[in-house]
Amino acid sequence: MANYERFICFFDILGFKTKILAYSFPVKQSVYENIISNYKESINASVVDNKGNVLIANNGDRIIAKQSNIAWFSDSVILYSDVLTDANVESEIFNLLESALRLFVTMLKLKFPVRGAVAIGDFCANPELNIYLGKPLIDAYEFSLKHDWAGATLTADAARYMRERNISTNYLVDYCVPCKSGEVVTFKTLNWASYNEADRRNNITELIIKNAFESNAGNMTWDVKRKLSNTLSFFAQFKSNQNI
Repeated sequence: MANYERFICFFDILGFKTKILAYSFPVKQSVYENIISNYKESINASVVDNKGNVLIANNGDRIIAKQSNIAWFSDSVILYSDVLTDANVESEIFNLLESALRLFVTMLKLKFPVRGAVAIGDFCANPELNIYLGKPLIDAYEFSLKHDWAGATLTADAARYMRERNISTNYLVDYCVPCKSGEVVTFKTLNWASYNEADRRNNITELIIKNAFESNAGNMTWDVKRKLSNTLSFFAQFKSNQNI
């Protein structure tokens, strides 16, 4: 039986309609081109710990052997691993999480905060025919909709998969993710707050987060204010744990 199992990360841009409608059509295209250009540049950046030690060199000799596969659809982005095997499972998961982290940070700096989730399962990806199908995409999309912030969280299946294989990483932290309703639960969450580039001028700050949530019209709704507050709370808790 053919194996189609992959890790995927789904992101959607928060406040996309408000932001993108403020631009004329030619500018819309340049905005997207700028996002993709900045993300590719971020993939090649070095990452350091809080003592300045290089953890991920720009030649990718520690974790990133390659950029994860990526597909863009209007206000949605999908990152997905290669098909998982016993030989590549750990590197593919780390590649995906690193790519997701860098995409999240890039979008935040460009004032396009994103919300997403990481899932696992059989996933068909055919870039040539623009076909992307599978349960993990649905799982990630539906799971992310429950959350009330900018961030990315592992589904229960994805977290269980890593736990059963004893795969652990500082890319993830346990956090009581703010949800719109339901039980109060702790999930494995992408630790974007601890991300540091070698050039510290590019690191995330509270001001960058606040600016990302401002609408082009300058007005803020209670829904946006709540998401901003929840995002800042996560940042405040983990920004000092700079150990990715």
